[in-house]
Amino acid sequence: MELDELAAKQVINDKVIDHFDEDFYGDFYDFFVNFMKFKELTGQMKKSPDEVEFVFYLKNDDNHYGYKLVFDHDLRFLPEESDISAAVLGAESVEDFEKSRDVVIEEFARKFSAENQHDLIQNFNVEIGKLFDKYDLGKDNTCYVLR
Repeated sequence: MELDELAAKQVINDKVIDHFDEDFYGDFYDFFVNFMKFKELTGQMKKSPDEVEFVFYLKNDDNHYGYKLVFDHDLRFLPEESDISAAVLGAESVEDFEKSRDVVIEEFARKFSAENQHDLIQNFNVEIGKLFDKYDLGKDNTCYVLR
């Protein structure tokens, strides 16, 4: 596989996508927990809440993502489901991309991990906040979905 073939596969292809209505800064964890509770209470979830995954796309252009961060229903990071684009990593080959992606995903797994609920909330807010700051993210370049 070539790098351009890989990049073509790194698209946002979920059917139901939500966006922020306004630029959002604040307690990310509370926002997404409340979002999931709202979807559950209004009957908009197709699965049991315990089976739902939350997918957070940090976009780098129209339908391609820079980061695809996947979390379980408790907002615990799922590294095996998550991805980072070749463009964000600046990879020059598929081999470089795979090595770099694995390292970055492992680093995210470490940063998002927590032994208790308080640390989980703190780590989630801090790491998502860092990404928002680093890439100047807002309503126009992020989206999310429950699946």
